[in-house]
Amino acid sequence: MNKKGQVLVLFIIILPLVIFIFGMVIGKVYLYGEKKRQEDLAKSACNYYKDGKSIIKIKDIILENDNDQMVKITDKNNKVKIVLVKQIDSLLNKKSKVKTEIICK
Repeated sequence: MNKKGQVLVLFIIILPLVIFIFGMVIGKVYLYGEKKRQEDLAKSACNYYKDGKSIIKIKDIILENDNDQMVKITDKNNKVKIVLVKQIDSLLNKKSKVKTEIICK
């Protein structure tokens, strides 16, 4: 018996699954990278606040570096809370939100 056809059918069935899993892994790595980038941006904004920059200037600096961010900065009792939210489209047309909150003292 010739089993070449069975291997071809198995390959055709498994190939889309492998591509799908590979796409999911790439999407998760991309989200992780964006989260780290957003955290670095929030920490930099916190350092600007500690250096005496105004909240409006800090918001302008954040949006200058990444204009897709939704920025919310609140000031209570000499503590500034910076919230950054970004909507990201993944490879599989799934929309994900990346959110970072940091409190500067």
